[in-house]
Amino acid sequence: SRDRLSWSWPGARSIREMAETGDFAAFETPDVTAASERVHAYDLESCGWATVDVVTSDYTFDGFPAEVPAGVTSFELDNEGPEVHEIVLLRKNDGVTESFDELLAMPEDEAEGKATFVGVAGPVPAGEGAYLVAELEPGDYLALCFLPVGTTSLDGGPPPEGPPHFMSGMTQEFTVA
Repeated sequence: SRDRLSWSWPGARSIREMAETGDFAAFETPDVTAASERVHAYDLESCGWATVDVVTSDYTFDGFPAEVPAGVTSFELDNEGPEVHEIVLLRKNDGVTESFDELLAMPEDEAEGKATFVGVAGPVPAGEGAYLVAELEPGDYLALCFLPVGTTSLDGGPPPEGPPHFMSGMTQEFTVA
């Protein structure tokens, strides 16, 4: 039957499990991961997106150009560092004159309306990768990592009490034109 055929797709089992339990961990299966990787590879090959290859290690981002063209961009993250990292992407709101350093030094409630969250890739354990696809509008952007210094696993235990990686220099500014 048509219903049986539609549920034969490998991800269907994960969808049913998530619907029954409310647990999104059902999507963390080899079948769903492989399907997601195939779709992303197809998108990169067929959709004309810009690609930015970013390598993280020891509180740095390598690979960000000074300028990225406006439009859909896939940030391909490869974590070569010993700690877990992420890319959190923010866009400075139009008319904001403060630097990103000034914004990061402000109390959260004061800085909230001055930058817009664009997306996140990660968290990514050492030796692994992730990606973030975002439609970028012209403006000033900041990539940063909020994970605490000393984060070496995603085992669900309490996070280390170290400062966020961005306080150790894990930030990268770039412009979208």
